Amino acid sequence: WLALVLAVLMALPMTAWAEPVISNEVVITPVPEEPIDPDQPVVEPGLALYASLSPDVCAPGGTPVLSVVLANTGDTLATGQIVTCTLPVGLDLLDPGALSYDSATRTITWNVEVPAGQMATMTAALSVSASSTNGMVYSIPVTCGEMSTLAALTVTDSDLRLYISSDVKRADPGDP
Repeated sequence: WLALVLAVLMALPMTAWAEPVISNEVVITPVPEEPIDPDQPVVEPGLALYASLSPDVCAPGGTPVLSVVLANTGDTLATGQIVTCTLPVGLDLLDPGALSYDSATRTITWNVEVPAGQMATMTAALSVSASSTNGMVYSIPVTCGEMSTLAALTVTDSDLRLYISSDVKRADPGDP
């Protein structure tokens, strides 16, 4: 999963950390040899779908960047892949660029082909409604064929954040 995080971070423009990104891009890069994120489901053989927001905690009026990665771990070209991302009310797409966006359904559609052993990354700059309430959590469902995942964003007007992590992904009752 560390390889996915690094791949997504490297695919994001450096300005994504400091200011809003007003353009969208698709990047094709080799698939890392180790699994990108074993906790997210892979339903279709040879394809894996991942989504994230950067930052994943944002103030009202902020501009997070949605990143979606479609990895082709198979040995043939993945053609005709359609990835959709449905934005909840309160999140808006800043500029669709080359992406297809239906404002009535609030759906971003990305048509992509991914060569064997490669991954394609789509980024889209979003805006958080200035009227979003503190503590609001927005979930963006992302689908491609039978695969689906979520990207989540928490709205907070505080600079204080609590992060909890665990070294254990799965444990039996009573385990430390």
